[in-house]
Amino acid sequence: MHVLANSLRSIVCQAVAASVGVVALRVHPMHGRVELLNAGMPPVACALPDGRLLQMPALSQDIGPRSQRAHPYELIPLAPGSVWFVASDGATGGSLDETNPLWGALGLPGSALELASENHEGLQRRLREQLGELPLPEDASLVVVPTALPRRTESGIRES
Repeated sequence: MHVLANSLRSIVCQAVAASVGVVALRVHPMHGRVELLNAGMPPVACALPDGRLLQMPALSQDIGPRSQRAHPYELIPLAPGSVWFVASDGATGGSLDETNPLWGALGLPGSALELASENHEGLQRRLREQLGELPLPEDASLVVVPTALPRRTESGIRES
C-alpha cells in the first residue's frame, strides 16, 4: 500500500497544488485479511455476515504535495461473506465524516447482499434514488466489493 500511495503522490505532485482522495481495498482470501488504505475519503463500510455494520474512517489526508509522510493503512481480518462499501464525498453530500445517512438510505446492513448482486446500472439507479434527480454529480460514486463465503468441501467418501 505504501508503494501505491507514493506512486500516486509522485503523479499528483506534477500538478500544482493538487491532491487526491484515495481508497484502496485489497482482499486476500488465502491469507484471511483485508488491506485498507483510506486517505481523505469518507468512511468505508463493511457489512458483516452476522448483520453488523462496521465503518473505517480515513487515517490520513488526501495524497498530494502536502502529505510527505507515509499514509497509514489497516490490516483487517477477513470475514468471509462480508460486503465492503466505498462511497465518494459526492455520494455523501460532500461530507468526509458522516456516511450514516447514505448507508441507512441504502438499507445497510440488511440490504448488503442485494446490493452486492446489483450490476452497474442497478447500483447507479439506487444511488440516484438517494441523491435525487439527474444529472448525478461527477464525483458521486458507490463501489461494492463482496467477499465469498467459504465453500463446504466434501470428502467424496461414501458409506455403503
